[in-house]
Amino acid sequence: MHNNLVKIFYHILMIDLAEDIWSLPLPFTLLGCNIGTTTTIVRSPAGVALISPGPLTDANVREILDLGPVTLLIAPNKMHHLYLKEAITHFPEARVLLAPGLAEKRPDLAGHEALPQPLDSWGLEQKLIRGLPDLNETAFFHTPSGTLLLTDLAFHFPEHSHLPTRLFLFLNGALGRFGPTRMLKRVFLKERELFQTDMDDVLRWPIRNVVVGHGQEILGDGLEKMREAFSAV
Repeated sequence: MHNNLVKIFYHILMIDLAEDIWSLPLPFTLLGCNIGTTTTIVRSPAGVALISPGPLTDANVREILDLGPVTLLIAPNKMHHLYLKEAITHFPEARVLLAPGLAEKRPDLAGHEALPQPLDSWGLEQKLIRGLPDLNETAFFHTPSGTLLLTDLAFHFPEHSHLPTRLFLFLNGALGRFGPTRMLKRVFLKERELFQTDMDDVLRWPIRNVVVGHGQEILGDGLEKMREAFSAV
């Protein structure tokens, strides 16, 4: 019963972050842990863009299409691609942009363009974060709203009611805090100097809000939170 209620909650909730930008939390389970996943939706005169498309229901698709035609789908790193083919089916006219190296990992996605690509039409700046070759994540900044869009660079779980998930987050250094996980720092991070150089560039953006791929968004004081989280990675 509880799981069904969680699914219903996720399927109807689209969070209004600012004008023309929304986050859509969706269910996602990893090794029995309910860490969820977030799809970010950005609207502009060029259409609607989905960053990190998740497991969308028909109701989600209808809600998104109510915003306008979906013209862009983005896989922001080499891990967040599980639902991309499904999103392409839902929005077959959309242009598809892949994280660098993802087409080699997923040959069935070959033929689509790789990031970076100009995204000024959506008000998006972007920065590929080097030093994480198995992730190759691009951070995006929505300039009209001051919103930083991260995927796996940081988690944000102030708390969690599910015991196995809480244990997983605790062991991963991600419970009760915002910032990079222990796994990112110890497994994915290969070249610390490159990573820090690119994160310094990210911290030059006038960040107000932060959306993460797993956990709660931060609304307000985003730059301060980012500086605290990445000061000593």
